[in-house]
Amino acid sequence: MSDNKIAKFVFPKGNKGLRNLSELSLVNVSINDGSSLLQSLGSFPSLKTLYLGSNNFIESTTSGGYLHNFTNLEALSLDGSSLHISLLHSIAAFTSLQTLSMRSCQVNGTLSFQDLPNFKNLTALFMDGSDLSITFLQMIGLMTSLEGLSLSSCGLQKTLSHQG
Repeated sequence: MSDNKIAKFVFPKGNKGLRNLSELSLVNVSINDGSSLLQSLGSFPSLKTLYLGSNNFIESTTSGGYLHNFTNLEALSLDGSSLHISLLHSIAAFTSLQTLSMRSCQVNGTLSFQDLPNFKNLTALFMDGSDLSITFLQMIGLMTSLEGLSLSSCGLQKTLSHQG
């Protein structure tokens, strides 16, 4: 359903609809405020893979539009999206999330040391082309389950020290 203008999903009461859908692509859905869309994704509780790249979620998260707490979601792609840090806070609650891709993302807000341990099951993180600080890189060391990490072209120009 990528490259469409989708504001939200509405299903008639009692309709089971696409409740067994395991993969959904909503890349570049041309929305300015995605709060309704983010909240309506709860209509798909069986999602394992969700593509939300090339969207603007900055306004939606500052106005209370958070992602449904998916219990089965294993992979999430936000590549090329603009988002507020509060969206990452809601994503951190997804206990089944293993892969998070945020290539070329514009993130508004600050991620703290306290936020990262919440990504305890994350095994792969892709943040190529995103502006990252040395402080953020030091915090990644707290993500002990990471097996794959890609941070190409992040504009880093300082010395990284071994954290142990």
